[in-house]
Amino acid sequence: MPAWRLTVERLRLTAGRKVTKQMMDRPRLIVMTAILWGALLLPAATLALSLTKNQDLEFGSMAGGSGLSGTVTIDPSGGRHASGSVRPLGSQFAPARFSLYGTPGESYRITLPSTLTMASAGDQMEVSAVTCSVPVSGTLPPGGYLAIAVGGTLTVKPAQRASTYLGTFSLSVDGN
Repeated sequence: MPAWRLTVERLRLTAGRKVTKQMMDRPRLIVMTAILWGALLLPAATLALSLTKNQDLEFGSMAGGSGLSGTVTIDPSGGRHASGSVRPLGSQFAPARFSLYGTPGESYRITLPSTLTMASAGDQMEVSAVTCSVPVSGTLPPGGYLAIAVGGTLTVKPAQRASTYLGTFSLSVDGN
């Protein structure tokens, strides 16, 4: 009779003796217990923070310049307000919108610009009071997703030329 035998159950064989089903169950139980404990003790995999721009900050059309001056504010909630003699026109305006993804419970810190400049053929307008719809520091909610809207206040000078003004700004998010 051979010293090794391969059975239908495909049990592992060791030199010189036949391994029974009961012998195989014990190591499997120990391995499974170690895997379960390891899953409980090891920290969860951390996803890198990911920030995606979904929409630009858009102040829309307005009547200003030629002696008309003031401010136009886009709220992170989506509202538009004017002060002074500037008059907003039309309904094409919006806050900038971003999506932040990461590990649920991960800490984040948003850095907003204090001001930014919009320009057109040498003319400039300044955007100040840049704000966002969420706290600038906190933790990601369950699901690991946070919607961020950014607004600001555009200053229109009395001699502002009618034109399309463009600018860029950086929104950065750091994780801990």
